[in-house]
Amino acid sequence: NTPSPTNTPAPTNTPLPGSGELTVRMVAGQPVSRNQNIEIILDASGSMNATIGDQRRIDIAHQALNTLLTELPATTNVALRAYGHRRSGDCNDIELIAPLGPLDSSALTARVNTIFPANLGQTPIGTSLQQGAEDLKNVSGDVRLVLVSDGEENCNVDPVQTAGQLRAQNPRLAIDVIGFTVDSATSDRLNAVAQAGGGSYFDAGNAQQLSAALREAILRSYRVLDANGTEVYRGIVGTSTTLPVGAYSIEVLGAESLQLQNIAVDGLKPAVVELNDQNGVLNAATPVPQ
Repeated sequence: NTPSPTNTPAPTNTPLPGSGELTVRMVAGQPVSRNQNIEIILDASGSMNATIGDQRRIDIAHQALNTLLTELPATTNVALRAYGHRRSGDCNDIELIAPLGPLDSSALTARVNTIFPANLGQTPIGTSLQQGAEDLKNVSGDVRLVLVSDGEENCNVDPVQTAGQLRAQNPRLAIDVIGFTVDSATSDRLNAVAQAGGGSYFDAGNAQQLSAALREAILRSYRVLDANGTEVYRGIVGTSTTLPVGAYSIEVLGAESLQLQNIAVDGLKPAVVELNDQNGVLNAATPVPQ
């Protein structure tokens, strides 16, 4: 199983003696989002009423999605689907909440916050993926479906087979899956959906991990490791952090994984790593400060 994303506290951004700034960013003109055209499919089946601590799963999902919407580049086109939120026991309870269009984070947040589970709402993952792919079929370029589910298919459609067929029909489609508070068997099956769909799978067991998984699925993100291999920072590409002087490794996360070694933070000048997406392949350079 893919390890659960974790949040680590960002080091202070106040320069300290013996410290320096590290920035990881895209080259000018390239977006931080992994795709410009994204559809999120939200599980709002009955089990999303279950609680983690004192919060319902659906409320945690609302918060994570709303945070994500504030972080997406303004150039992103976003669609939203949900299932299991209107009728009990109905495998056809799938709704396009917002069609693909330019990001309007406030309007989309308001729509997200109207989605609540129906008692005994079902989990029609396969059919939801089919409908999501149909929503995106006339979009040029790469497109991405991101499914957030706290359970597996229960509507007699094989979502693994469906994901593979959709990927074969449109090789520019990728399907990411986030398993939210699922057991190991369900995690394995949801992982198989993502693999068949040419995407990535993420386990999330709490609010912080769900937010991190959404960022990692949709936004290019990275983490910084010190000389001992300890994670000292994790953030979205485009962010900066202040670190003690030393040599660090950087891992760009997600399907476009990239590892960089011996990135020096010397405290004399900002350390900058620029990422360049060349037809889906990430390359990195450390430009010389001007």
